[in-house]
Amino acid sequence: MEKLVFIAKQFALEEREYTTQNGEKKVMASKGFVFSDGLDFFYAELTGNQARECGELDMDQLYNVQYELRCSRWETQDHREVYQTRVYINRIRPLTVTGREVK
Repeated sequence: MEKLVFIAKQFALEEREYTTQNGEKKVMASKGFVFSDGLDFFYAELTGNQARECGELDMDQLYNVQYELRCSRWETQDHREVYQTRVYINRIRPLTVTGREVK
């Protein structure tokens, strides 16, 4: 999906170590954002090298964000099914306005 958004809040880069199912240790990089399209607010994450290379973005700038939704399910200790939808950023780019044209 794609959406035109402003950044309401951006978080610092986080790097967390985790262990794969094979027992291999890896590091996950993540940078979180709260975006607004003028009506709704939503949280999304940029991950991997994109998160490491992102830096601080201009919060006064309008961005085109391409993102995907992923749904996960798990069972709690009291055997209830729980679902969560996470939003992952595939691409984020600033929009520039020249005259009446948006690029």
